[in-house]
Amino acid sequence: MTDRITFTAKERVREGSALPVTAGFRTANVATAPTTAKYRVDDPDSGCEKVGWTNLTPASSIAFTIAASANECGSCRAIERRELVVMADAGLSTQFVERMVYEIENLGALPA
Repeated sequence: MTDRITFTAKERVREGSALPVTAGFRTANVATAPTTAKYRVDDPDSGCEKVGWTNLTPASSIAFTIAASANECGSCRAIERRELVVMADAGLSTQFVERMVYEIENLGALPA
């Protein structure tokens, strides 16, 4: 049973850049592989889904990349946010969810 998911990733990327992420799964401070693992990416300010639920291969540490297309800016704000949600053991009594918010630097909104 996973009781903690940790993330290793940059807190800010430039618009149109991929974001490598490593998710670590732990139970009582011991690395553990969940039965299932998946992630999604949303824009928390607009409520729009950027990447739907995507299955990951279960392991105690999983490296994956959020595609550059998920980090395109759609506003004139200098900084946009994205919310990465990772779920372990989906649908089981041991289900656990953790989130991480990161920022995207909108290159089109930078002063010339």
